[in-house]
Amino acid sequence: MFKKRINADEARELYLNSFPPLLEIEVLPKEDCDRRIIAENITACIDVPHYRQAAMDGFAVIASETL
Repeated sequence: MFKKRINADEARELYLNSFPPLLEIEVLPKEDCDRRIIAENITACIDVPHYRQAAMDGFAVIASETL
Protein backbone atom coordinates (compact mmCIF):
# COMPACT_ATOMS: atom_id res chain seq x y z
CA MET A 1 0.00 0.00 0.00
CA PHE A 2 2.75 2.47 0.96
CA LYS A 3 5.87 2.90 -1.14
CA LYS A 4 8.19 3.36 1.85
CA ARG A 5 8.08 4.26 5.51
CA ILE A 6 9.52 7.51 6.83
CA ASN A 7 9.80 8.92 10.33
CA ALA A 8 7.45 11.59 11.71
CA ASP A 9 9.89 14.48 11.20
CA GLU A 10 10.35 13.61 7.52
CA ALA A 11 6.58 13.25 7.07
CA ARG A 12 6.01 16.65 8.69
CA GLU A 13 8.56 18.29 6.37
CA LEU A 14 7.01 16.67 3.30
CA TYR A 15 3.57 17.86 4.40
CA LEU A 16 4.63 21.43 5.17
CA ASN A 17 6.60 21.69 1.91
CA SER A 18 3.63 20.53 -0.15
CA PHE A 19 1.93 23.94 0.18
CA PRO A 20 3.04 26.93 -1.85
CA PRO A 21 4.36 29.81 0.27
CA LEU A 22 2.19 32.87 0.80
CA LEU A 23 3.63 35.53 -1.47
CA GLU A 24 1.43 38.40 -0.38
CA ILE A 25 -0.98 39.34 2.38
CA GLU A 26 -4.27 41.06 1.61
CA VAL A 27 -6.46 42.98 4.03
CA LEU A 28 -10.12 42.19 3.30
CA PRO A 29 -13.46 42.74 5.02
CA LYS A 30 -14.52 39.55 6.81
CA GLU A 31 -17.50 39.14 4.47
CA ASP A 32 -15.05 38.48 1.61
CA CYS A 33 -12.87 35.99 3.49
CA ASP A 34 -14.74 32.73 2.83
CA ARG A 35 -12.32 29.97 1.73
CA ARG A 36 -9.24 32.12 2.44
CA ILE A 37 -6.16 31.43 4.56
CA ILE A 38 -5.54 33.67 7.55
CA ALA A 39 -2.06 35.21 7.83
CA GLU A 40 -1.89 35.38 11.63
CA ASN A 41 -3.52 33.89 14.71
CA ILE A 42 -6.69 35.43 16.11
CA THR A 43 -7.42 35.33 19.85
CA ALA A 44 -10.89 35.99 21.22
CA CYS A 45 -11.24 38.79 23.77
CA ILE A 46 -13.88 36.82 25.69
CA ASP A 47 -14.56 33.13 26.35
CA VAL A 48 -17.14 31.57 24.05
CA PRO A 49 -19.32 30.10 25.43
CA HIS A 50 -19.12 32.30 28.51
CA TYR A 51 -19.84 29.36 30.86
CA ARG A 52 -17.80 26.25 31.62
CA GLN A 53 -19.09 23.63 29.22
CA ALA A 54 -16.64 20.78 29.74
CA ALA A 55 -13.47 20.15 31.71
CA MET A 56 -11.64 19.10 28.52
CA ASP A 57 -11.80 20.02 24.85
CA GLY A 58 -13.33 16.69 23.89
CA PHE A 59 -15.01 13.59 25.16
CA ALA A 60 -13.78 9.99 25.13
CA VAL A 61 -16.30 7.22 24.54
CA ILE A 62 -16.24 3.46 24.18
CA ALA A 63 -17.24 2.80 20.58
CA SER A 64 -19.37 -0.26 21.40
CA GLU A 65 -21.44 1.86 23.81
CA THR A 66 -22.34 4.52 21.23
CA LEU A 67 -24.85 2.42 19.26
